[in-house]
Amino acid sequence: MRIALALLFLSLPAAYAQTKDATPSPPPSAPGLPKPAPSKDAAAVKFEKFELKDTKLINALRVIRAKAYNQGELIDVVLVDPKNELGERMVNLKLLNVTVDTTLGYLAALADFQYVITGNVVTVEPKLEPTKADVPYAGTTELRQTLNVYAPATKPAKPAPVIFWIHGGGWRGGEKTNVQLKPKFFTNLGYVFVSTNHRYVSAVPMNEIFADVAKSLRWTHDHAAEFGGDPNRIVIMGHSSGAQLAAYLAIDERPLKAEGLSLKMFRGCVPVDADTFDIPAVIALATANRKAAGKPEPKHGHREIFGGQPERWTDYSAVTHVAAGKGIPPFLILYDAAAALTPDQAKRLEGALTAKGIPAKAFGAQNTNHGKINSDLGLDSDPSTAEVRAFLKSVLAN
Repeated sequence: MRIALALLFLSLPAAYAQTKDATPSPPPSAPGLPKPAPSKDAAAVKFEKFELKDTKLINALRVIRAKAYNQGELIDVVLVDPKNELGERMVNLKLLNVTVDTTLGYLAALADFQYVITGNVVTVEPKLEPTKADVPYAGTTELRQTLNVYAPATKPAKPAPVIFWIHGGGWRGGEKTNVQLKPKFFTNLGYVFVSTNHRYVSAVPMNEIFADVAKSLRWTHDHAAEFGGDPNRIVIMGHSSGAQLAAYLAIDERPLKAEGLSLKMFRGCVPVDADTFDIPAVIALATANRKAAGKPEPKHGHREIFGGQPERWTDYSAVTHVAAGKGIPPFLILYDAAAALTPDQAKRLEGALTAKGIPAKAFGAQNTNHGKINSDLGLDSDPSTAEVRAFLKSVLAN
């Protein structure tokens, strides 16, 4: 099923719907929001009843309509179903001013759908289902110690590279299913994609989270071939806290050694917008920023997350363990160029690596934010995605 929402920022005629029963109904209410001001076009506040098979999508559109009703100028949302999978219903809905970001915010909440935005067109389609889901990797029944595997639709003629992804969430949240466009993007390139969970820092100390990721990598190394993957051509990636974990596991060999693995299994590392490659430095910078802004220290910030002791902050910093001759792979370090902390951290990691002769590039993305730089990975129009493509082509050439 492919559903496209084309958002056209134009003042258009009255709303209409092509359905089997297109009788007008009043706009849905939006509790807590003020009544809208009179519209330039009185007909614009009228909404039409429509029917669709998928109730999750229906509810999302109703929320968007309710929000739109309380806002400014007119835009048009066209819902199309080219394969007639929604009962041959074509629906045109006029909405009052909803930004693309607001629309995507609602659509992103749909667990069974993913979205792509190109220009003013938003495409919503079912998420790619894992080839194998909720695989235990640590000999337990703990959901936080499971992973998902996505294999290419056609088994590769020769063993394919493996993309190993670690979700973000501040080490105390996040989920392996929060992968947006990545499974489809990477499997379309012919790669195997693995997304792992880990236990949260609210339940275990940081070093046990490192151990979880290493155990997940052990499972991936042992079973990659079952899905057409090459266990010795792994690119480890992650976003936010997952980026910190990816960088640490690709630099400090100790967690892997405990599982009988080595850094040689990695062909590359792509951490996405992390602020904790040099933990003492980020603590100092964040403290200075809060002090300048007159803000209090957080009750459970980086100091506490990373063990509460300066020696642990240093030991848990990826930059501490950079050394030549260990087999550390090349790095592509993505970050939001306008962020407060991640640019400094990306450049610190880049500098530490290149000083030891390890290939590394820090790429600062423009016109993005901490969430968008992650959710946009996989878009043809996304500059960070272009950097990832070029990086993978380079490190996986042989």
